[in-house]
Amino acid sequence: MATVLWDEDLEYLGRLNLHTCKLDHDDCNHTFKYRNVGQNLCAISKFKTEEVDIKNIIDEAVTMWFDEYKLINKSFVEKFSGEGNFESYGHFLEIAVERNTYIGCAIMRFTRADHPEFHIFHVVCNYSSTYAVGAPVYKAGEPASDCKSGKNSKYPALCSEKEEDFHERCEADAKIIDLRSHRKFILHEHNKRRNFIAAGKLPGYYPAGKMATLQWDDELAFLAEMNIKTCVVEHDDCKNSYRFRNIGQNLVGIDRPNNVAVDIQEVIQRGMALWFGEHTLIDSNYIANFKVDRDFEQYGHFAEFVLDRNTHVGCAMLRYTHPVYKFLHIYNTACNYASIYALDVPVYRVGKPASMCTTGNNPKYPALCSINEPFNPNYTLDD
Repeated sequence: MATVLWDEDLEYLGRLNLHTCKLDHDDCNHTFKYRNVGQNLCAISKFKTEEVDIKNIIDEAVTMWFDEYKLINKSFVEKFSGEGNFESYGHFLEIAVERNTYIGCAIMRFTRADHPEFHIFHVVCNYSSTYAVGAPVYKAGEPASDCKSGKNSKYPALCSEKEEDFHERCEADAKIIDLRSHRKFILHEHNKRRNFIAAGKLPGYYPAGKMATLQWDDELAFLAEMNIKTCVVEHDDCKNSYRFRNIGQNLVGIDRPNNVAVDIQEVIQRGMALWFGEHTLIDSNYIANFKVDRDFEQYGHFAEFVLDRNTHVGCAMLRYTHPVYKFLHIYNTACNYASIYALDVPVYRVGKPASMCTTGNNPKYPALCSINEPFNPNYTLDD
């Protein structure tokens, strides 16, 4: 049985669940790293007059989950069947899943209007795996006797700790590139191009009456990092959040020789140029009423780049050695955006540059709206 370690991705997904303020399992809590995430939830109430120690809340929650073992017997562990009142014992099984190597939890406190004398604490823990019907929760045997990496010195009945950060397909040297010092550069590379088209300076395209200035968002960057940890340039289906319901995504892979120093900003700039350069493949008709044709994958990055409602962006970059051409480093970049284009909806509204901005324009990018301009990235086709 594995030793459980902390995982920030699972913690983050737990916090997203809590944002709903209701005790429900969420359908979209999987990642590329963890394809079968398990989840335990509970609610604990305390009088507001009580002095509450969060450690006691955690202990009460975990004890409540673990004590469900009293409701079943070892046959449920030897081969999980899903029989009986599953919701009354499933939390215990989740704790006991042998392959659970990582966990991430979150807690939220709030007051209910119908019981103002209480504080309600919602606790959620996400696990790297879950049980499956017809499979054992764990294999019986002498404690830790099947552990290939030996026992854990602190928890001798468990296997020793083992860290795995990336998808199994990744090369051993896979590394996340820290983009914190490049955020302003990424924003400028976006906004200067958005300003260029919004000003009507891009041949074949009309100016935009109202286009947002992009700002950095850590949540979008986090979700982008989850994508690139797969070490493959593919869009992920589970990338939306409660704040951003229609997230857009641009991806690119760029190779560079591994025996020379690489300028990360040059790699960023190259990716941006490839995305924006797709403007030559379409014209303003696609902007006025977005359409999809057989070449969509060749111009969709440009449409995402200039979408008027995109207020925020977050990017991540991964470097690894090419699995065949060992002399090359591959730099995969993902940028997630607050919104995405929609079929038969304008990418942006044509008009005199920034003339429709209710809060004025951006002094640095005068064809874009100020950063205070209200936009709804979570639009529907009725907006």
